[in-house]
Amino acid sequence: MCSASIIEPDVCVCQRGRIFADNSNETCVDLDECGQHFHDPCGHRGVCMNTVGSYRCACLQGWKSDEHCSTNVSTPALCMPGYRGEKCSVSDCGEYGYGKPIGDSEEYICVCKEGWTHVTEKGACNVDVNECNETPWICENGATSVDS
Repeated sequence: MCSASIIEPDVCVCQRGRIFADNSNETCVDLDECGQHFHDPCGHRGVCMNTVGSYRCACLQGWKSDEHCSTNVSTPALCMPGYRGEKCSVSDCGEYGYGKPIGDSEEYICVCKEGWTHVTEKGACNVDVNECNETPWICENGATSVDS
């Protein structure tokens, strides 16, 4: 039985801000928009707080408290630790990582996407992990692993 919205017979769709709980596509649960670290709806200019079906941003000093903290209202405007630039769009962790704040300070560590690493905790995630070297037994029956 589908607890989501039914658009056609036997086709369920979750409301905005919700996702299916599992592959049965029957029960919808809250989507944690703030848990998607590589997509920060607050633009690294505030702290994202998940709500049921949506989220809200608590903007940092210098940013207007609109949906995405996108309007600069004073100087200096702050960015979340690990980000800089006029709109806080430059990540010190590189294209394949994000800055994770440590406590309430300006300290952060870089968390890398799967398949990428860094030389230091605050270094950019720009070192490609060669999974072939990490798990040489990954291929069976005489096949050869090729890193991509």
